[in-house]
Amino acid sequence: MNRFPNSAKFAFSIFDDTDLSTIENVAPIYDLLSEIGMRTTKSVWPLASVADAQVGGASLQNPEYLAFVLGLKRKGFEIALHNVRNSCSTRSEIETGLDEFKRLIGHDPRVHTNHAGNRENLYWGPARFSSVAPFYRAMTSLNRRRFEGHIENSSYFWGDLCRQRIDYVRNFVFHEINLDRINPTMPYHDEQRPFVNMWFSSSDGCDQTTFCELLSEANQDRLEKERGICIAYTHFACGFVNDGVVHPRVEYLLRRLARKGGWFVPVSRLLDFLRQQRQTASISRAELEAMEREWLFDRMAGTVPHAVRKWRAHPKSKGPRQRNDKGSPPARVVHITSVHTGCDVRIFIKECQSLARAGYEVIGLTNDQQDAHSGGVRIRGLGRSGGRFQRVTTKLLRMAREAFRMNGDVYHIHDPELLLLALLLRARKRCVIYDVHENLPSTILYKHYIPARIRLPIMGLVDFLETAAARRMSGLVTATPSIAERFRSLNRNCVVVNNFPDLRELAPEQPLQWAQRSMSVAYIGGITEERGIRELLAAMGFLPKSLRARLELAGWFSDQALYSELRHLPEWAPVRWRGLLDRPQVAELLGSVRAGLVVLHPEPNFLTSQPTKLFEYMAAGIPVVASDFPLWRDIIRGAGCGILVDPRDPSAIAEVIRYLLTHDAEAEAMGRRGRQAVEEQFNWTREECKLLAFYGSLTHLRHSGSGAIGKTC
Repeated sequence: MNRFPNSAKFAFSIFDDTDLSTIENVAPIYDLLSEIGMRTTKSVWPLASVADAQVGGASLQNPEYLAFVLGLKRKGFEIALHNVRNSCSTRSEIETGLDEFKRLIGHDPRVHTNHAGNRENLYWGPARFSSVAPFYRAMTSLNRRRFEGHIENSSYFWGDLCRQRIDYVRNFVFHEINLDRINPTMPYHDEQRPFVNMWFSSSDGCDQTTFCELLSEANQDRLEKERGICIAYTHFACGFVNDGVVHPRVEYLLRRLARKGGWFVPVSRLLDFLRQQRQTASISRAELEAMEREWLFDRMAGTVPHAVRKWRAHPKSKGPRQRNDKGSPPARVVHITSVHTGCDVRIFIKECQSLARAGYEVIGLTNDQQDAHSGGVRIRGLGRSGGRFQRVTTKLLRMAREAFRMNGDVYHIHDPELLLLALLLRARKRCVIYDVHENLPSTILYKHYIPARIRLPIMGLVDFLETAAARRMSGLVTATPSIAERFRSLNRNCVVVNNFPDLRELAPEQPLQWAQRSMSVAYIGGITEERGIRELLAAMGFLPKSLRARLELAGWFSDQALYSELRHLPEWAPVRWRGLLDRPQVAELLGSVRAGLVVLHPEPNFLTSQPTKLFEYMAAGIPVVASDFPLWRDIIRGAGCGILVDPRDPSAIAEVIRYLLTHDAEAEAMGRRGRQAVEEQFNWTREECKLLAFYGSLTHLRHSGSGAIGKTC
């Protein structure tokens, strides 16, 4: 029988997987844990999150999130590792991430757990198993992935680093609150998997619903009676907090558990105690094989109830619809994206919420991990894909099944890879709109993952397929006039809905006086070479040291190797990288700097684009430093809101930045003129009217009696 410190009757800890975590969706639960005296373990990503990875969430490269995590550490919570980032990492990147963890947290991580489908996962997939490996291979034959963290000749190998720097790694997760029943020698060493010092098991509380089932009153009482051990594995970002408030059932169960005579400590402290008390090192083959069989049966037994829960959570299209003030159901609009989430500005904050305000019933099929309801829009989250191939195969099939279940009056798709689904919907006589965000064929020329020798043929093929599908759509919405010119001859029902900013969004309520602003300039958006990041860094190096100028970066690196290279350059010194920011944080940032930068390279797709960031800088009332492209020249000179530069010339960029930082009156005047241009012309209010008029013009809806049709500005 276990003997715990302070005569405790049982031991309990929580490992919080960092997937999807932000300050907003996990801070309240940690406030509760701190209040009731529970100290647990929170995992982190030390390197920046990758925007198009399967699962998102904040990382330690976000300064506010780092401050939050360090605050938890000071309160006694343990900080652990969940791979170095949310996407696959090579050995050199892993070493960088481990060093970054130590630099930021103050020591190496003691506890680690593998993340999702990362290729560098240690002993993952079939390599986890001895006796049941053939059954596992059969179960996963349609979704086979490679895991190479333990394979010494792989570029993803880091087993030796794990053995040197990490004490404990999580292995199996069970639907059992008392782990002593399943893994009595925990923590244990497995001689067949030598790169892990010690393994541990955990109890499944993956989301709010499962966590509450695990910590039910009956299970709590049994854990106490059996003097057992529980390490609950969960994701606090998955439904534990809503609108800043901890789920009431979660709070009740945690407070009830805290009142019992338990020992509540972080994971590594609990494992250290068990290791010392039990004096066992290696696990027996019999116990390990029994655990593997238990895990396999556990997964199979859990499949049915999990499927039932998911089915119950799905929106049921066959049920009664909401009614409008005339007693008839409003038109149901289904926006579909396999790339974006419910936070996407163009799709959901602008288009979907505008349609909802106009009286439409709006549903979004998205990449979100969970269903949600925001701004009058119902989000049906199907989760992120495991890569491009999965996105156009199994994910596309799931999207198609859900789309037909929704029984929409209008389907509005946003990604070219969904054109096959669009054609299937058209074959069933459904009304389908294709929203063209960019000149897709032109983007092929700078897709680095496509071999250069085949980019031109692929560009021609993409152009042929996209235009052929566009002819068959009920209508087209394009993000710029130049994109519309490509399609007008193919589909007469085509409208330009520019991605202009909302007038209310980026104007600060209490703007700083110009003289009070920091000596800094900002870039927001995707950070890549073709978007000018190297030239921006070089330009900062040309500025006089006496200016003490800073570059505020807000966005994501699509290539983590690029980030790893740039952060070690001397030119990185004046950079403050903020990571991904939400809309209020973007407004706050732009309200504190003296200029906005958009120095994209003269790629074919960029020459005729209308970057959202350009108009957001204008809406925020700051001058613009922009590439000297003909279209941008007309906009910026017409408004008198900025200065044009050669995007390939860092010295010219530096000279313009220097001028704006040292000529307050002229810079402020440019900012005012930019804001005025947005108020008069480049704003979402005007584009919203065009969108609603376009929807009202769809003939089959105008005669259907649906309440929202025909309602425009």
